[in-house]
Amino acid sequence: MKVPVAQYLPLSVVLTLLAADHSEAFMTQPSKSLSSLSPPITTNEHHHQYQQQQQQQQQHGISSPSPLSPLSPRRQTSTALFYEPSSNNNDPKKEAKDALNSGFWNALSFTEQWISETLKEASMEGKSNPYARKELNYVCEMNNQILAAVSSIFRRFREAREMGERHSFAEEEMIRLDPSHEKTTLRQTQVIIVPFCDYFDSFKAYEGVIQAINLARKNARDLVTDVSIEKMELMEKEWNVSINGASLHPRYGEKSPKEIIEELEQFEEEGMIDVNKVEGLRRRNQARRSPYPTLIVEVQASPPGENSGSSSGPPQSVSDDDDDLSRRGVLKDIVVKLESIFAKSAAIHKKNDVKPGNDEDSFYKAIGRTSGVEELLVSSPISATQQWVIDNDPLYNPNISSFASADVTHADSAFEFVFSNLAMNKFTPNAVEKRKNYDISSRSYLIMPRFVSSSATSLEKFMADVKNIIEAIDGLNERVSLSMMHPEHVREERRSPVPVIAIQWYADKNNSS
Repeated sequence: MKVPVAQYLPLSVVLTLLAADHSEAFMTQPSKSLSSLSPPITTNEHHHQYQQQQQQQQQHGISSPSPLSPLSPRRQTSTALFYEPSSNNNDPKKEAKDALNSGFWNALSFTEQWISETLKEASMEGKSNPYARKELNYVCEMNNQILAAVSSIFRRFREAREMGERHSFAEEEMIRLDPSHEKTTLRQTQVIIVPFCDYFDSFKAYEGVIQAINLARKNARDLVTDVSIEKMELMEKEWNVSINGASLHPRYGEKSPKEIIEELEQFEEEGMIDVNKVEGLRRRNQARRSPYPTLIVEVQASPPGENSGSSSGPPQSVSDDDDDLSRRGVLKDIVVKLESIFAKSAAIHKKNDVKPGNDEDSFYKAIGRTSGVEELLVSSPISATQQWVIDNDPLYNPNISSFASADVTHADSAFEFVFSNLAMNKFTPNAVEKRKNYDISSRSYLIMPRFVSSSATSLEKFMADVKNIIEAIDGLNERVSLSMMHPEHVREERRSPVPVIAIQWYADKNNSS
């Protein structure tokens, strides 16, 4: 009895044989069955004919599936992928480098895989992980220059704050339309990798910059901005929008030789080593060693009256007879409130201030007030400030000076604005010489008419945080200096119409940049 060929040979082999021996039959008789195109093959002939077919394919350079798995799927696919499948390389550092070289999509995929494996290991050990129950989204910063990377980090913090504010506005609008609507809390976590900035390859350099940024964000809460004055006048309960940032690095926790020697000396003085402490520190550092320099940004927007989760711990108990106001935290609150009151009075005084003039000007101004005629200024505050700088700043040089303005109101936007302007100048971090070997170069004036316009102290604090970040970058402090001008400045010659930050660059005598 003859059995159809399909029961003896795999389908892939049958199709290959038919294509080689009966291609003409397929072209002229497409409606015939497989059994009519080739004679039946017995079981004894199966292995011999399959070997012949393999030899023919090798002669023509045609590859075929493995004899052990003739129906195995091919690795090539027509599906369009943005990143390649992960390899089986046992070296994580080499695999991360290969993924980055093949495109940032692969770098994002590799980071996501690393976080998933880390969370899986934490769950297997029975430990709770803060990111286990949260949705993460991944982004990649493409900047390779340190100042542009710092500006982009502040931009990510600004976008996170704006996301929380939009959520609060949307929830308040829902309550206005439906009073029975229950307010919800927004929680979102963003994983930002910065793989292209060579300066961040060093853990010490990366951690120093991130700590300076976080310190600046913390100090920005005490700034008396124009927005804070407006909110104080409205006396409305605000939503709690908290933003936290944590750093990850491939060499997280790596110590310098000096730190290692100090640690060994400490162990010798103590005479004993806490094995559990050392092991816990090692495991913590290992869990934070990401494939690339990474920043975790978490935003949380909760309704007024709810805990935002940013508190560090339970409040400390203070005795009734404790007169140390700074320990209670009262002194800081009093200073902030007093500074806000003085700033508000300065803003009101600035609005109602009428500069003395001649009798004729006073006469026409009085007529305008009685008849309801308003006086219009042709020049804007920015143009007036530019002209004031030209007339009053002795360091202004029309050949090397420039102006830039931004309508920023929050501290994160102001930091982004300052460092984006710093990034326009060519700078390479290195161990440079002292400033005496540099000549005066370009000078930029950053005009911010709506940022801390009523508090010169707040602008001074803001500029101190900018200098702190500059000092965290190797060699930048020797190449740039900052100065400020403000309507409430102590020195009269520095009282500009609106807040101004002057950035002075210094160029190498031999090779100016």
